[in-house]
Amino acid sequence: MDPELSQLVLAMDTSGDVCSVAAMRDGRLVSEHIFRHGMHLSERLLDHVTAVLGDANASPADVALYGVGIGPGSFTGTRIGVMTLKTFASLLNRPIYGIDSLAAMAQSYSGVQKTLIMPMYPCRAGSVYAGLYDVSSGHPVDIQVPAALSIADLAAAAVSSSYTSLLFCGIGSVKYRDEMEAALGVHRDRAVFGGALFPRSSDIAAMAYYRSSAGIEADDPLALVPHYVSPPPITMPKTAVK
Repeated sequence: MDPELSQLVLAMDTSGDVCSVAAMRDGRLVSEHIFRHGMHLSERLLDHVTAVLGDANASPADVALYGVGIGPGSFTGTRIGVMTLKTFASLLNRPIYGIDSLAAMAQSYSGVQKTLIMPMYPCRAGSVYAGLYDVSSGHPVDIQVPAALSIADLAAAAVSSSYTSLLFCGIGSVKYRDEMEAALGVHRDRAVFGGALFPRSSDIAAMAYYRSSAGIEADDPLALVPHYVSPPPITMPKTAVK
């Protein structure tokens, strides 16, 4: 490994329709590719990895550690990203950090004070994957771990907190904004709707770099799995199986 590239981080998130791959060196972003996979993630992902490493004048062997978004989100998409980077980490004997994709969205607001950050990703009808985070320290701290919640339950958790401001983000905050404002009732004046609509691999890289620098133990690449939160819906056959 080239010593000049010893702190190169490769990160990706494939938990939603918008995916990204990023390279970070010594805590500074070198390259980030953001793209809609268009149902062709498996075919396109490695091309973006190659391009990002090319932007960093690096090869896979130069990567010091990996960060990957583990969801919750798309079951198939998240699995593809996790499997890709855990394979690299295992083959090259590099550390890997599985990063909660909702926490990565909260990372976009790093350092914001007195504000509860609540990323939302659509789940089943009328419900979202959501987590509650405090980012005042510069890094997301779980107030409530990701769960599949109804809009009413998420609103109740938000208004029961002591935070001055309630910041909702993620594509779910766009889809369910009217329902959320109605559920908040008299507390809607505390609510802000942010612009971080999807997890960024640059934020995942920053979180992985921080964990490595802080001496936090990396994940076992063989044991690392997506964070599904709830099982995928089962579609029943339209006709009886004979």
